[in-house]
Amino acid sequence: MAITMRHGPYNKFDPQKLRTAEIAVVTEGDPHASDGKAIYQCFSPGDVKRMATYEDMLDQIDEAGGDAIDNHIEQKVGTALKACEDATKAAQDAKTNADKAVSSANTAASSASTAANTANKAAEAASKAAEDCKNLIDEKHVAEIEKAVQQSLMVDAVDGTVTGKTVTDLPENTTPADTDYFLNATGNAMKKTKVSQLITWLKEKLGINALNTKMNDYVTIKNFAQKITLKSGIATVNINAALDGYILLGIVRCSFASSYLTTTGYTLSGNNLSLNVRDVSAPTTSSASANCYVTALYVKN
Repeated sequence: MAITMRHGPYNKFDPQKLRTAEIAVVTEGDPHASDGKAIYQCFSPGDVKRMATYEDMLDQIDEAGGDAIDNHIEQKVGTALKACEDATKAAQDAKTNADKAVSSANTAASSASTAANTANKAAEAASKAAEDCKNLIDEKHVAEIEKAVQQSLMVDAVDGTVTGKTVTDLPENTTPADTDYFLNATGNAMKKTKVSQLITWLKEKLGINALNTKMNDYVTIKNFAQKITLKSGIATVNINAALDGYILLGIVRCSFASSYLTTTGYTLSGNNLSLNVRDVSAPTTSSASANCYVTALYVKN
Protein backbone atom coordinates (compact mmCIF):
# COMPACT_ATOMS: atom_id res chain seq x y z
CA MET A 1 0.00 0.00 0.00
CA ALA A 2 1.40 3.42 -1.01
CA ILE A 3 2.55 5.83 1.74
CA THR A 4 0.53 9.06 1.56
CA MET A 5 0.59 12.34 3.48
CA ARG A 6 -2.37 14.10 5.04
CA HIS A 7 -4.27 15.58 2.10
CA GLY A 8 -7.60 17.06 1.02
CA PRO A 9 -9.26 20.31 -0.21
CA TYR A 10 -8.32 23.70 1.27
CA ASN A 11 -11.67 24.16 3.05
CA LYS A 12 -10.85 21.04 5.11
CA PHE A 13 -7.29 22.18 5.91
CA ASP A 14 -6.85 22.86 9.68
CA PRO A 15 -3.24 23.73 10.74
CA GLN A 16 -4.16 23.09 14.40
CA LYS A 17 -4.63 19.40 13.67
CA LEU A 18 -1.15 18.95 12.16
CA ARG A 19 1.72 17.50 14.15
CA THR A 20 5.30 18.81 14.27
CA ALA A 21 7.30 17.92 11.05
CA GLU A 22 4.11 16.68 9.34
CA ILE A 23 3.47 17.65 5.70
CA ALA A 24 -0.04 18.34 4.41
CA VAL A 25 -1.04 18.40 0.74
CA VAL A 26 -3.88 20.71 -0.42
CA THR A 27 -5.34 19.10 -3.53
CA GLU A 28 -7.67 21.94 -4.58
CA GLY A 29 -9.08 25.37 -3.69
CA ASP A 30 -5.98 27.04 -2.16
CA PRO A 31 -6.44 30.82 -2.86
CA HIS A 32 -2.70 31.44 -2.50
CA ALA A 33 -1.77 29.26 -5.50
CA SER A 34 -2.71 29.92 -9.11
CA ASP A 35 -3.83 26.28 -9.64
CA GLY A 36 -5.32 25.87 -6.11
CA LYS A 37 -2.73 23.21 -5.15
CA ALA A 38 -0.14 23.63 -2.34
CA ILE A 39 2.09 21.86 0.19
CA TYR A 40 2.34 22.95 3.86
CA GLN A 41 5.07 22.04 6.40
CA CYS A 42 4.12 21.97 10.11
CA PHE A 43 6.64 23.23 12.70
CA SER A 44 4.17 22.89 15.57
CA PRO A 45 0.37 22.56 15.70
CA GLY A 46 -1.05 25.70 14.10
CA ASP A 47 2.42 26.93 12.93
CA VAL A 48 2.75 26.03 9.24
CA LYS A 49 4.53 27.41 6.18
CA ARG A 50 3.47 26.98 2.55
CA MET A 51 6.24 25.48 0.40
CA ALA A 52 6.78 27.12 -3.02
CA THR A 53 7.14 24.86 -6.05
CA TYR A 54 9.10 25.78 -9.17
CA GLU A 55 5.82 26.71 -10.92
CA ASP A 56 4.73 28.91 -7.95
CA MET A 57 8.04 30.80 -8.06
CA LEU A 58 7.68 31.43 -11.82
CA ASP A 59 4.24 33.01 -11.21
CA GLN A 60 5.54 35.17 -8.32
CA ILE A 61 8.61 36.34 -10.25
CA ASP A 62 6.46 37.13 -13.32
CA GLU A 63 4.17 39.34 -11.19
CA ALA A 64 7.00 41.11 -9.30
CA GLY A 65 9.39 41.39 -12.27
CA GLY A 66 6.69 42.66 -14.67
CA ASP A 67 5.80 45.62 -12.38
CA ALA A 68 9.48 46.49 -11.82
CA ILE A 69 10.29 46.41 -15.53
CA ASP A 70 7.18 48.46 -16.44
CA ASN A 71 8.06 51.15 -13.86
CA HIS A 72 11.70 51.28 -14.99
CA ILE A 73 10.80 51.56 -18.69
CA GLU A 74 8.17 54.25 -17.94
CA GLN A 75 10.80 56.34 -16.13
CA LYS A 76 13.40 56.02 -18.91
CA VAL A 77 10.90 56.64 -21.75
CA GLY A 78 9.57 59.72 -19.93
CA THR A 79 13.06 61.24 -20.07
CA ALA A 80 13.30 60.46 -23.80
CA LEU A 81 9.87 62.05 -24.48
CA LYS A 82 10.97 65.24 -22.69
CA ALA A 83 14.01 65.38 -24.97
CA CYS A 84 11.69 64.89 -27.99
CA GLU A 85 9.54 67.86 -26.92
CA ASP A 86 12.62 70.08 -26.55
CA ALA A 87 13.91 69.00 -29.97
CA THR A 88 10.50 69.68 -31.58
CA LYS A 89 10.52 73.25 -30.24
CA ALA A 90 14.07 73.76 -31.57
CA ALA A 91 12.95 72.46 -35.00
CA GLN A 92 9.97 74.87 -35.02
CA ASP A 93 12.29 77.80 -34.21
CA ALA A 94 14.62 76.73 -37.02
CA LYS A 95 11.66 76.60 -39.44
CA THR A 96 10.65 80.15 -38.47
CA ASN A 97 14.17 81.39 -39.17
CA ALA A 98 14.21 79.51 -42.49
CA ASP A 99 10.89 81.12 -43.52
CA LYS A 100 12.39 84.54 -42.80
CA ALA A 101 15.47 83.64 -44.83
CA VAL A 102 13.32 82.51 -47.79
CA SER A 103 11.44 85.81 -47.65
CA SER A 104 14.75 87.70 -47.72
CA ALA A 105 15.89 85.53 -50.65
CA ASN A 106 12.71 86.36 -52.61
CA THR A 107 13.28 90.08 -51.99
CA ALA A 108 16.90 89.74 -53.16
CA ALA A 109 15.76 87.82 -56.25
CA SER A 110 13.33 90.62 -57.14
CA SER A 111 16.11 93.19 -56.73
CA ALA A 112 18.40 91.08 -58.89
CA SER A 113 15.72 90.90 -61.60
CA THR A 114 15.40 94.71 -61.60
CA ALA A 115 19.20 95.02 -61.78
CA ALA A 116 19.28 92.58 -64.70
CA ASN A 117 16.74 94.66 -66.63
CA THR A 118 18.81 97.77 -65.99
CA ALA A 119 21.97 95.93 -67.12
CA ASN A 120 20.25 94.74 -70.31
CA LYS A 121 19.30 98.32 -71.14
CA ALA A 122 22.87 99.40 -70.43
CA ALA A 123 24.18 96.62 -72.69
CA GLU A 124 21.89 97.75 -75.52
CA ALA A 125 23.13 101.31 -75.07
CA ALA A 126 26.75 100.11 -75.04
CA SER A 127 26.23 98.04 -78.17
CA LYS A 128 24.70 101.04 -79.93
CA ALA A 129 27.62 103.19 -78.83
CA ALA A 130 30.06 100.59 -80.11
CA GLU A 131 28.26 100.50 -83.41
CA ASP A 132 28.54 104.28 -83.63
CA CYS A 133 32.27 104.02 -82.93
CA LYS A 134 33.02 101.58 -85.77
CA ASN A 135 34.02 104.45 -88.04
CA LEU A 136 36.45 105.76 -85.40
CA ILE A 137 38.29 102.55 -84.32
CA ASP A 138 39.16 99.25 -86.00
CA GLU A 139 37.28 95.95 -85.60
CA LYS A 140 39.77 94.55 -83.04
CA HIS A 141 39.16 97.43 -80.64
CA VAL A 142 35.38 97.05 -81.09
CA ALA A 143 35.57 93.35 -80.09
CA GLU A 144 37.65 94.18 -77.02
CA ILE A 145 35.16 96.86 -75.92
CA GLU A 146 32.18 94.49 -76.34
CA LYS A 147 33.97 91.77 -74.31
CA ALA A 148 34.79 94.19 -71.50
CA VAL A 149 31.17 95.41 -71.38
CA GLN A 150 29.82 91.83 -71.19
CA GLN A 151 32.27 90.93 -68.40
CA SER A 152 31.24 93.97 -66.36
CA LEU A 153 27.57 92.98 -66.74
CA MET A 154 28.25 89.37 -65.63
CA VAL A 155 30.17 90.16 -62.41
CA ASP A 156 27.17 89.20 -60.20
CA ALA A 157 26.16 86.13 -62.26
CA VAL A 158 26.82 82.75 -60.46
CA ASP A 159 25.81 79.26 -61.59
CA GLY A 160 22.70 78.09 -59.73
CA THR A 161 21.44 81.57 -58.82
CA VAL A 162 17.64 81.87 -58.88
CA THR A 163 16.73 85.03 -60.76
CA GLY A 164 13.21 86.36 -61.17
CA LYS A 165 11.59 83.36 -59.36
CA THR A 166 9.84 82.76 -56.02
CA VAL A 167 9.86 79.54 -53.97
CA THR A 168 6.44 78.55 -55.37
CA ASP A 169 7.92 78.63 -58.89
CA LEU A 170 10.47 75.89 -58.05
CA PRO A 171 9.79 72.18 -58.84
CA GLU A 172 8.77 69.76 -56.07
CA ASN A 173 11.29 67.28 -54.57
CA THR A 174 8.98 64.65 -53.02
CA THR A 175 11.68 62.04 -52.31
CA PRO A 176 14.86 63.92 -51.35
CA ALA A 177 18.07 61.87 -51.40
CA ASP A 178 20.63 61.88 -48.58
CA THR A 179 22.84 64.13 -50.74
CA ASP A 180 20.09 66.73 -51.38
CA TYR A 181 20.10 70.07 -49.52
CA PHE A 182 17.63 72.14 -47.48
CA LEU A 183 17.93 75.92 -47.26
CA ASN A 184 18.12 77.39 -43.76
CA ALA A 185 19.57 80.44 -42.10
CA THR A 186 21.60 81.59 -39.12
CA GLY A 187 20.20 85.03 -38.48
CA ASN A 188 20.11 86.66 -41.93
CA ALA A 189 22.88 84.44 -43.37
CA MET A 190 21.60 81.82 -45.84
CA LYS A 191 23.05 78.31 -45.40
CA LYS A 192 22.44 74.79 -46.71
CA THR A 193 22.10 71.44 -44.89
CA LYS A 194 22.23 67.93 -46.39
CA VAL A 195 19.33 65.56 -45.76
CA SER A 196 21.77 63.03 -44.21
CA GLN A 197 23.06 65.73 -41.82
CA LEU A 198 19.49 66.66 -40.83
CA ILE A 199 18.62 63.00 -40.09
CA THR A 200 21.74 62.58 -37.91
CA TRP A 201 20.92 65.81 -36.01
CA LEU A 202 17.29 64.78 -35.41
CA LYS A 203 18.28 61.32 -34.09
CA GLU A 204 20.53 62.96 -31.51
CA LYS A 205 18.11 65.76 -30.56
CA LEU A 206 15.10 63.40 -30.27
CA GLY A 207 17.07 61.02 -28.05
CA ILE A 208 16.73 58.10 -30.47
CA ASN A 209 20.44 57.20 -30.30
CA ALA A 210 20.45 57.31 -26.48
CA LEU A 211 17.22 55.27 -26.29
CA ASN A 212 18.61 52.55 -28.61
CA THR A 213 21.74 52.32 -26.45
CA LYS A 214 19.75 52.03 -23.21
CA MET A 215 17.37 49.37 -24.54
CA ASN A 216 20.27 47.10 -25.61
CA ASP A 217 20.54 44.12 -23.20
CA TYR A 218 17.83 45.70 -20.99
CA VAL A 219 16.87 42.39 -19.35
CA THR A 220 19.35 39.55 -18.78
CA ILE A 221 20.00 36.41 -16.68
CA LYS A 222 23.02 34.87 -14.94
CA ASN A 223 23.57 31.23 -13.86
CA PHE A 224 25.06 30.15 -10.53
CA ALA A 225 26.11 26.71 -9.21
CA GLN A 226 26.91 26.00 -5.55
CA LYS A 227 27.40 22.83 -3.53
CA ILE A 228 25.24 22.46 -0.38
CA THR A 229 25.18 20.04 2.55
CA LEU A 230 21.97 19.51 4.51
CA LYS A 231 21.77 19.29 8.28
CA SER A 232 18.70 17.70 9.87
CA GLY A 233 17.04 17.68 6.46
CA ILE A 234 17.41 21.42 5.67
CA ALA A 235 20.00 23.90 4.38
CA THR A 236 20.30 27.56 3.35
CA VAL A 237 22.06 28.58 0.11
CA ASN A 238 23.59 32.09 0.17
CA ILE A 239 24.70 33.50 -3.21
CA ASN A 240 26.31 36.87 -3.98
CA ALA A 241 24.40 37.56 -7.22
CA ALA A 242 25.81 41.02 -8.03
CA LEU A 243 25.97 41.91 -11.76
CA ASP A 244 27.58 45.23 -12.68
CA GLY A 245 25.08 47.71 -14.18
CA TYR A 246 21.99 45.59 -13.38
CA ILE A 247 19.36 45.29 -10.63
CA LEU A 248 18.58 41.81 -9.23
CA LEU A 249 14.84 41.00 -9.54
CA GLY A 250 14.68 37.35 -8.43
CA ILE A 251 15.20 33.84 -9.81
CA VAL A 252 13.61 32.10 -12.80
CA ARG A 253 15.02 28.59 -12.20
CA CYS A 254 16.28 26.52 -9.27
CA SER A 255 17.24 22.84 -9.53
CA PHE A 256 19.40 20.31 -7.73
CA ALA A 257 21.66 17.39 -8.62
CA SER A 258 19.46 15.26 -6.32
CA SER A 259 15.78 14.70 -7.14
CA TYR A 260 14.94 14.53 -3.41
CA LEU A 261 15.94 18.15 -2.78
CA THR A 262 13.55 21.08 -3.24
CA THR A 263 13.52 24.77 -2.39
CA THR A 264 10.90 26.01 0.06
CA GLY A 265 11.40 29.70 -0.70
CA TYR A 266 13.97 32.45 -1.19
CA THR A 267 14.69 36.04 -0.13
CA LEU A 268 16.54 38.99 -1.70
CA SER A 269 18.66 41.58 0.11
CA GLY A 270 20.40 43.91 -2.32
CA ASN A 271 22.61 41.65 -4.43
CA ASN A 272 22.43 38.76 -1.94
CA LEU A 273 20.20 35.77 -2.75
CA SER A 274 19.20 33.31 0.02
CA LEU A 275 17.36 30.03 -0.72
CA ASN A 276 15.88 27.54 1.78
CA VAL A 277 16.33 23.89 0.79
CA ARG A 278 14.72 20.67 2.19
CA ASP A 279 15.15 16.95 1.53
CA VAL A 280 11.61 15.63 0.98
CA SER A 281 12.76 12.02 1.43
CA ALA A 282 14.11 12.66 4.93
CA PRO A 283 12.85 16.11 5.98
CA THR A 284 14.29 15.96 9.53
CA THR A 285 17.34 13.68 9.30
CA SER A 286 18.98 14.13 5.87
CA SER A 287 22.64 15.19 5.66
CA ALA A 288 22.93 14.82 1.88
CA SER A 289 25.28 16.93 -0.27
CA ALA A 290 24.51 18.03 -3.84
CA ASN A 291 24.95 20.90 -6.31
CA CYS A 292 22.33 23.65 -6.43
CA TYR A 293 21.76 25.39 -9.82
CA VAL A 294 20.14 28.85 -9.86
CA THR A 295 19.29 31.23 -12.73
CA ALA A 296 18.86 34.86 -11.57
CA LEU A 297 16.87 37.57 -13.44
CA TYR A 298 18.15 41.17 -13.84
CA VAL A 299 17.04 44.49 -15.34
CA LYS A 300 19.49 47.19 -16.48
CA ASN A 301 20.06 49.95 -13.91
